[in-house]
Amino acid sequence: MNFEKIFILINSAAKSNHLNNTDLQKACEHINKFKPCQLIYTKNIDDFSEKVKELSADSKTLVAVAGGDGTLNLALNNLADNANLGLIPIGTANVVAKELGFPKKIIDVFKLLLTGALQKIDLGVCCGKKFAFVAGIGFDAVVANSVSKRLKSVLGQVAYAVALFKTLLTYKPSELTIECDNGEKLSGHFAIFANMRRYGGELYFSPEARHDDGIINLVLLKKFSFLSLLKLIKYAYGKGDFPEMAVKTTGKYFKVTASEPTYYELDGEVFGPEKEFEIKVKPLEQGIITT
Repeated sequence: MNFEKIFILINSAAKSNHLNNTDLQKACEHINKFKPCQLIYTKNIDDFSEKVKELSADSKTLVAVAGGDGTLNLALNNLADNANLGLIPIGTANVVAKELGFPKKIIDVFKLLLTGALQKIDLGVCCGKKFAFVAGIGFDAVVANSVSKRLKSVLGQVAYAVALFKTLLTYKPSELTIECDNGEKLSGHFAIFANMRRYGGELYFSPEARHDDGIINLVLLKKFSFLSLLKLIKYAYGKGDFPEMAVKTTGKYFKVTASEPTYYELDGEVFGPEKEFEIKVKPLEQGIITT
């Protein structure tokens, strides 16, 4: 990897940040002994996005982002073409970092920016936006949308459990019709398109998914209810069999039509609502510095 300087961008508007500024600064100073390294605290999401675009356009610069999966998603959607990316995982779940085998100690993560290998991964695309590990249409997006920044900073991943039970009280799902590139036509109420095994925390809705196999794994809950969702979650925790009211398939392209405008989430970031969705895979699209 031929770069002359490292810029580490911190999204100040992120919902979670589990490392204090002193630790970041100390790690940056260590790296600076070997190669110029600078922390940049962005003012808001727009400022973060512009900085990613601007700095990653220089082939002699390595852009690294400090944050969680949402911050990584924002970076991926603003990164210059053919630019590689560094990651300092300091979010709540850090799904991508876990999937790619990042070390736990932050100083070791910083050292990867100098000594790590470049790993190419697939990216998914939904409604023209990239995602690294998951796209969800329906229930999980509504849950994620209801989690406040304050609640997430206090409770961490527990905040999602609180929001889940609260959402269940009033949630009415849209009917999803899904056309797959293998000719299948499916219908259901809640769809998860997985590019990696983990969904969040220790949930594995699609343990067969891989980030370098050139396909997307679909898990579809055909009939939404508290019982069907509970069985699917038990399966994702490894506590039960795959439920009969759900279905799995794989593909490179999916078209989804919702009966009503529906929210969707990409790597935990919520968008929409939309009635039509196109999901596809871009094989080995992104280079991320890992172990």
